[in-house]
Amino acid sequence: MNFNDYQQKARRFKIYPRHRFCDYCHCKHADPLGALEYTVLGLTNEAGEVAGKVKKIARDQGGEITEENRKAILKELGDALWYLSATCDEIGAKLSDVAAANIKKLDERAKKDTLHGDGDNR
Repeated sequence: MNFNDYQQKARRFKIYPRHRFCDYCHCKHADPLGALEYTVLGLTNEAGEVAGKVKKIARDQGGEITEENRKAILKELGDALWYLSATCDEIGAKLSDVAAANIKKLDERAKKDTLHGDGDNR
C-alpha cells in the first residue's frame, strides 16, 4: 500500500472532536486548531508508547527483541502512522508529500555530510 492509499483509507476511522461550543453564543463552530491539537497529541502519545515498549525491552529483557516485542512495537507504530496521517489531513498535506520531502532533505544533508548533528537547517 502506498502513502496516498493509506491516508485515504485511514480517514474513515476519524472519530475525534472537530467542533467546539462557543462560550459567547453557545453554538457549534468548526475548530481546526482543536482537531490539529488532538491529532498531534495522539501522535505524541503513540510515539511515547513505542518508547515505552523499547524501554521495557531494555529493562526487563536484557535488550533482547522477541517476536512478541516486535509485534507490539509494530502495532504502536501503526497507531502513530494513523495519527501522522490525520495530522497531515488537518493541515491539508499528503502523507506522500511529507515522505518525499523528508527523503529530499536527507539526500541534501548526506551530500553536505550533515546527517550528524542537530538543527533544522543543516
